Amino acid sequence: YEKDIMWTNILTCDNADDINDLCFVLKKNRIKYIVNRSYTRDWQDTYSVLIFSMNKQESNIIDKYLSITKTKYLRQILK
Repeated sequence: YEKDIMWTNILTCDNADDINDLCFVLKKNRIKYIVNRSYTRDWQDTYSVLIFSMNKQESNIIDKYLSITKTKYLRQILK
């Protein structure tokens, strides 16, 4: 991690309960995030969470959560 660079994780999932669990972890650890509701090409609900990690510790919290959850997320990381 470079100093003063914010990393944005985009996690997408179609299950609202799983997204709520993720957001609970983020809120508990005071990590900033935004939730967006959208649709697939088949018009099914899907949810994306934009997560703004400011340091390696916050990124490790996200990595740890993803490693223990049974839910599969589509993940994209932007610098």
